[in-house]
Amino acid sequence: MTSDARLPDNPLMVSGAPFPVVSQANMYQFQPGRRLRHARVESRMVLLCRRGGGQVWVNGQRHVMRAGVLLVLPWGRSIRYAADVPDPFLLVGAHLVPEHDPGHRVVADVPHDRDHPLTGCGWRRDGTILSGGSVVVSSAEERPRLVDVSLYAVEVFRRGVPDEGLMRALGTLVLHELSETLGAAGPLYGALVPDDLRRVLRYVDQELHRQLTIGELAGVAGCGVATLTRRFRRHLDTSPMGWVAARRIARAQELLRTSGLTVGQIARRCGVADPYYFSRLFRQHVGQSPREWRSAQHVL
Repeated sequence: MTSDARLPDNPLMVSGAPFPVVSQANMYQFQPGRRLRHARVESRMVLLCRRGGGQVWVNGQRHVMRAGVLLVLPWGRSIRYAADVPDPFLLVGAHLVPEHDPGHRVVADVPHDRDHPLTGCGWRRDGTILSGGSVVVSSAEERPRLVDVSLYAVEVFRRGVPDEGLMRALGTLVLHELSETLGAAGPLYGALVPDDLRRVLRYVDQELHRQLTIGELAGVAGCGVATLTRRFRRHLDTSPMGWVAARRIARAQELLRTSGLTVGQIARRCGVADPYYFSRLFRQHVGQSPREWRSAQHVL
């Protein structure tokens, strides 16, 4: 190699387009009864409860946190934390800036109030891929890859402040999981439909472990059954209960692929008490029985 030869540029660093970065990630054990409030947080945040419990209020909306609950929080939110007294939560947080303009230094920091020097800056923003200002409610069981990436980001930041290339690489991974994993499974797809239907989609994902009725879903949407059915047909090209069934099957496939639970146990976790009915429903959607489908998957 001659003296003026050099390695190729890092492809993460040469693009002139905006890029995602993870600008902060941490795991924090709250003390019993601890309260914490932030007026305005400018990031998309993956918030995971590892153990314990408590409550968070995001833009005034309350969410009960227990082990395994995963939230994706909107840009520009206000947030309030309240840890339980007997068993306070241990929380994981990974902060994503979906679009960071080139030509500006990447700073490992997140504005948490309106007086922060980075609040409202033009080169860090939410972007267009993750549209919508709602909280996405999910679980570690449903989003294992997103959990893994977030925990890895925490480990990286624990070693010290990462360089720009690593923050960009983490941002690409987290953004991919948010847009692909959540978008493909439903919650972020709700950004394309009205708010009342987004509420129903989130509610369905939270309550898949039990039986649901169309009347119950209509109550969540704040309309009648006929109106809800028309709106599902218009925006999602399916019926409300057809959506519920499809979500049950999607969750069942995830559990069949990633756990050793029996078909009966998976059926109950997906809100179907009768394993024989569950098997028929699975075959209608997938074309195979749960056992046949599972046998075709690779464990490792």
